[in-house]
Amino acid sequence: MQRSLLVSFVLTTLGACGDPWTGTRTLPADDTGLDSHAPDDSAGTGDTDEPPTDHPARYRPGELQSPITPWVQRGLHELAAAGSGLDSQVFMKVGDSITVDGNALHCFAGSAVELGARDDLQPSLDHFLAGTAAGSTPFDRDSEAAAVGMSATWAISGDPSPMDQELDALNPAFAVVQYGTNDMHLGTTSLSAIYGFGSNLLDLIDALLGRGVVPVLITIPPRLDSADADAWVPTYNAVIRGIAQGRQIPLVDLEAGLRAVDGYGLSGDGVHLDAFYDGGYRACDLGAEGLEHGNNTRNLLILDALDRVRRAVLHGEVLDEAGPAQQGEGTAGEPFEISLPATDLRDTQDGFSSSIDVYDGCGASQDESGPEVVYRFEISERATIRAIVFDRGDVDIDLHLLGDGVSGADCLLRDDSNIETTLSPGTYHLVLDSYVSSGEVLSGEYLLVLQTLED
Repeated sequence: MQRSLLVSFVLTTLGACGDPWTGTRTLPADDTGLDSHAPDDSAGTGDTDEPPTDHPARYRPGELQSPITPWVQRGLHELAAAGSGLDSQVFMKVGDSITVDGNALHCFAGSAVELGARDDLQPSLDHFLAGTAAGSTPFDRDSEAAAVGMSATWAISGDPSPMDQELDALNPAFAVVQYGTNDMHLGTTSLSAIYGFGSNLLDLIDALLGRGVVPVLITIPPRLDSADADAWVPTYNAVIRGIAQGRQIPLVDLEAGLRAVDGYGLSGDGVHLDAFYDGGYRACDLGAEGLEHGNNTRNLLILDALDRVRRAVLHGEVLDEAGPAQQGEGTAGEPFEISLPATDLRDTQDGFSSSIDVYDGCGASQDESGPEVVYRFEISERATIRAIVFDRGDVDIDLHLLGDGVSGADCLLRDDSNIETTLSPGTYHLVLDSYVSSGEVLSGEYLLVLQTLED
């Protein structure tokens, strides 16, 4: 399936249809996640007071589990239907040393499992324990697509790639994916490395979707080994969140979960996760004492995510109500209203207007006569912002920061890929515009990350 068709397949409203497993969809009164929703509505996109309708879900920073709304459930259901023949009792693991760690999920295949207050996860634990992953369970399988020191680039490189090898070995219906910690160091700076990371992770996720596999993306942990690396963790995780939101697939915000744990649940090296030790490692003890540790927290969050996706795909359950829709149309007259931090994955070819051709206000002469997407945001107090845009292949989408007006003359700053500047309180616009080279419009899909930076 071509990528453009796949995106439409995952994100387009698919209409009401009976579930092939149960013929029904249910909406529980309570979410199954443990403190899975953020206490405020820092969604990164503007809210409206209109009643929620059926539309793509927005993934709010701080939510431990991304929402499985009617829209998301239908997309996951249709994706799984396209992957018929995959083993619904098997998930594959894709990642680096944090995934390889013997305390990461492996213990669910042993006897030292304490679910604590989460006995509701037992059916899903039993479901995947019954799966056969090339001679082991999915929990304790040593994945061909997970290795110490590796990155998203490695996972999809070679013929066959490590990920293809694992897919062929297991035929899994689901995949748990976590990269970013090593990817951060694959450039001269964390900024230069982030572009390859975003592109490769999106390629990886699209490859899984192309085979009908439902991915569960995991954000990376905080860092105590390097203040600079830790400062970049939220930006890398915004990329991960943006990809998950853009493809409407499950996301586990491990970073948010670990920020609430003493020492971030990290081991002595400040990078890897620790585990509860009581005469032996008990990383699958999900009681209060166990959850004071990193691997225990990760194990709970991933088991919870597997439970949610199993219920959504195999039993047709809708677990969360649709939240507010995106406000605005993305045009100069009706910009998308966003609040910071924000992440958004879109395609400039999707019917957007082209009203600005040259951004002469910031001394630019580039031909930006292709279609553009316009965002508006407010700054209530002086703040430093970071805006990054990612594109792939022949697509060339540029960043333009404007003031209160929306014309080329209102341009304050522009860059091919990154703007970092300090802004005074006021109203601003960010325009993502398609570059035109020798008459060729280089429009297409992009991922935007927009954040405020701490002093």
